[in-house]
Amino acid sequence: MKMTHCAFAALFVYTTCCVAQGSDAAQYGICEHTSFTTDHVRSERLYALMHEAGIGMTRTDFHWTALAGKDAAVPLNFANLDQVVQTAKASDMALLPIVTASPGFSDPLYDHLDLWRGYVRAMVSRYADTLRYWEIWNEHNFESEKRWGSKAQHETNYVATLRAAYEEIKKVDPALTVVYGGTAHVPLDYIEKTMKYGAGAYFDVMNVHPYGSDTLPEAYLFEQMRGLKALMARYGQENKPVWATEIGWPTVVAEKPWMYKALLPRAFQALGIDPAKSTLGVLHDIDEGWLVQAPTFDLVGNLPAFASVRKVRLADLAALDVKACPVLIPCRGEIFPRAYFGDLVEYVRRGGTVLLPAGIPFGYDKAVRTKGKADSAPYLAHANKALHIEVNGCWSMGIKATEEIDVPSVTPAMTKMKNERFLGERHLETGDTFTPLAFGVVGEKRYPFAGFYKLNSSLKGNVIVFAAREGDVHEEISRDLQAQILPRTYLILLSEGVEKIFWYKLSSSGDDVNGDREQNFGILDRSLAPKPAYRAYATLTRERPEGSSRPTIIETAGVYRASWTRPDGKRVQAVWTAEDEASTTLDVADGAVRAVDYIGDPITVTAAAGRVTLTASPKIVYLTDGSR
Repeated sequence: MKMTHCAFAALFVYTTCCVAQGSDAAQYGICEHTSFTTDHVRSERLYALMHEAGIGMTRTDFHWTALAGKDAAVPLNFANLDQVVQTAKASDMALLPIVTASPGFSDPLYDHLDLWRGYVRAMVSRYADTLRYWEIWNEHNFESEKRWGSKAQHETNYVATLRAAYEEIKKVDPALTVVYGGTAHVPLDYIEKTMKYGAGAYFDVMNVHPYGSDTLPEAYLFEQMRGLKALMARYGQENKPVWATEIGWPTVVAEKPWMYKALLPRAFQALGIDPAKSTLGVLHDIDEGWLVQAPTFDLVGNLPAFASVRKVRLADLAALDVKACPVLIPCRGEIFPRAYFGDLVEYVRRGGTVLLPAGIPFGYDKAVRTKGKADSAPYLAHANKALHIEVNGCWSMGIKATEEIDVPSVTPAMTKMKNERFLGERHLETGDTFTPLAFGVVGEKRYPFAGFYKLNSSLKGNVIVFAAREGDVHEEISRDLQAQILPRTYLILLSEGVEKIFWYKLSSSGDDVNGDREQNFGILDRSLAPKPAYRAYATLTRERPEGSSRPTIIETAGVYRASWTRPDGKRVQAVWTAEDEASTTLDVADGAVRAVDYIGDPITVTAAAGRVTLTASPKIVYLTDGSR
């Protein structure tokens, strides 16, 4: 058998691009607050770094508040923004401006649409020759009543604001493109309500921020994008482009929570469970987008050590053997796929122990994810009663959040800790008991926020609850993991027809260790030194340059294979897994095969009879037919 053995070095400066950098047609974008600064020399440096990574468009805020005076009578001050636009133009960098941030004299915005129209008209008229896309607001689905009115008015008031901006922009130049304001996540219910109020007539591009930084892109992006496209089709918008103007995973190594290892041994001892001799089950079903334990969220690593850990698919929960898997973590916060709640109750009825690690469990359905837009109270009451537990927010108890804690028999790692969620005994049946483990304290009053329910009634199992906020669970995303996730995210979104994607963001302003996650999304650190994700972005844009065909992705037995054709006609394949390694074989063209990994380092592959066998992992491997 004739065999070809090849290894090629990746040239970091290599590009094959039929779309000029800085072009409005650029698919590869990034978010950076270059409009907030007066240090335009630094902006030039940032734009140069973007170009080196193959990034052609920068999304930045054009805040009304930065231009406005104390009232509407004061003329807008464009001095710094003029320099922002000129610097980008001189640096051959296209900008996507976000028209946002109204000054106090114009709030609520929907009652001052005349002022809003004037601002939009002045802004767009000034820059229309240079800036051809205009995004109308940022994450408006999460904003307060002060800006958008009551919950019942929210969507209609955004549509009125969008319409006013659209009309003014099209008066300036009908060829300008109006981009629907990027929503936080992909809240289909919210977007549908705006469609019902006529939003479809007032944008040219649909736009979302499909964040999932506590999970993996394979677990949710396919489903979310297809759901969005189906929604658009129902309202006759299926031919409009879709963009994702924010998405990202931060690099963060949070301080490990002390509570689990400090308090769970007491609970397990009282319940007759020896972790060293037991199997811990975690609901884990990437096909359904449900990951309790993931590389981005190390929950199991913060618990007492179990003899083994077993991943349990959602469909297998109904028949889960309590003896083989006596302890189960079904969720890691307040979201749970309610379609499987009955199976979870039956597991407890058969004697299983459920560990609920954070927040008010079962507050939101996995399919909703609208963060505060769904009325969860009726289901919470059902879930609490069904499991004989009681978890309440201080807001429903008529008390304030506690700021201090008391942990009997344990010296806690801290005494100051805010708690807003507490446990009770209201749903216990005869034979059930509740044992508190930790309390929030206000004066002489103590409210339990951690404890366990030992059930010996219609349910024969146990429920251990930690109601502290979900952020207390350890989250850890290394710099290398961020680099692994970035190209996988882009390829999935591109394969689903998303036309422009903007990573959030270019530069970090914080530190990874125990830092604020919000400050560490960048692919450069605070000194502007590249993180591995910067190399991963540059490698992606080299391997799939502008002008390449839309990737197609096939998943087989956990192995993902994307393929596309470059502008020079050569086929490129990318192969990876979401979690575990797996051997896979790919068809390649006869002759040389060039292979590089996710950050552009060369990989040696062996091609035999038009096939390559390699070990796929979460670190993408790119294979190009034929040498350059």
